[in-house]
Amino acid sequence: MNIGEHLKKIRKINNLTQEQLAEEIYYSCQSVSNWERNRSVPPLQIMLYLSKKYGFPINDFLHDRNVDTDLKKEIYDISILLLKKSKKLSLDNLIIFSNVDQYRLSNFINNDDQLVSFVIREFEGNIERNIWKKIKSYESYYDFIINYIIYLIYDNKEIVSLFYRYEYISSIWKDYLIEKYSRILKDNFSTDNNYKLFVKIIIEVFQDWLTDETILNVNDFKEKLKDILNTRVMFL
Repeated sequence: MNIGEHLKKIRKINNLTQEQLAEEIYYSCQSVSNWERNRSVPPLQIMLYLSKKYGFPINDFLHDRNVDTDLKKEIYDISILLLKKSKKLSLDNLIIFSNVDQYRLSNFINNDDQLVSFVIREFEGNIERNIWKKIKSYESYYDFIINYIIYLIYDNKEIVSLFYRYEYISSIWKDYLIEKYSRILKDNFSTDNNYKLFVKIIIEVFQDWLTDETILNVNDFKEKLKDILNTRVMFL
């Protein structure tokens, strides 16, 4: 099921018209119609809002199968290059610094917020695929973070640090991480702990680590994280 079908399913289950949903999220009815027909992709903030309010896993919105792989890869690669060059992630800059066909682009992404959402989802999709390969090997989410996630993030630290560095991306990205990974941990580790608190702490600590001018090596950071978790999260 693609993003538009998930959105339409949420709307119909909750007996909402397109007009009612549009009014609720402060978007036009035409925007909702375009999302449901996969003519464009809703911003990540909208996906998060719908996931929280109506109880749909954020993972349901992760992939748009109707956009060809080459276009997605080109948009993603150029977007990361823009961030590395300290250029704002925007449609205007994407067009200026790439050969992306404007017509094809406009049929997929309509504004800067959707572009940011797309880049986050593409990067996190790659991270999640690695997570699902390993998560069943760990008995507790504490061990999973300490003995696997740290190394996975360190291997991707260049891009992760970019997402943390820019405030207009960071706030959206962190909300997305909290919603997504608290669900993943809750679904895979059978305890009643406060996963959102745990994920928030991890996000804060990783942000401090990866935005520091002198990034600690991964093993030193691992010891630091253990100390932080043992003092801040008493339920572990």
